[in-house]
Amino acid sequence: MRFLGNIESKTDAKGRVFLPASFRKLLEKEESEELVLRKDIHQPCLVLYPKSSWDRRSSALLEQVNEFDDESQMVFRMFVSEAEELKPDSMGRILIPRRYLQMADIVQTVRFIGMNDTIEIWAAEKTEKPGTIYILKGKQQSTTQKVCAGDLCALAKLQSLATGNTLCDQNNPVQFPDMEFPAPNISKAV
Repeated sequence: MRFLGNIESKTDAKGRVFLPASFRKLLEKEESEELVLRKDIHQPCLVLYPKSSWDRRSSALLEQVNEFDDESQMVFRMFVSEAEELKPDSMGRILIPRRYLQMADIVQTVRFIGMNDTIEIWAAEKTEKPGTIYILKGKQQSTTQKVCAGDLCALAKLQSLATGNTLCDQNNPVQFPDMEFPAPNISKAV
């Protein structure tokens, strides 16, 4: 099972959110309705595992645990202790518990990112500061503290930036309209 894509959705007042249709179709195809949710160890996001992926990963980690080694037990404990089983409702929504919404700083809008056999859930409204800004001039690149309209630059260490995002001054936000793509008349899988 391979999840691909970057899809935004909104949570309701209870913390329910629709799983993207493309992800639901994959789960239905694999007959895997049970999910496991946990906070990512390294990033400020949540990770949604199909139960089969969760079982495979937790079993592989458990095989490496030495019952006499406190450190290996702690790693396994950290991995499983913040996990919770979820099941989509009849409408395809999952309920993200409040404590998980708080852990990932999710206010309302979420971004689902397909990451191979898991789905990451990010706070879409989260702002980030780039690590280093590079000005590009031909084959040369140099670091700078700011860029102006028309400058070609590269930004480092933006973790949740996605296609379609707009980078702008926080005090003078610019919102470009979403691009609408027509639905294909013919589609085939190869």
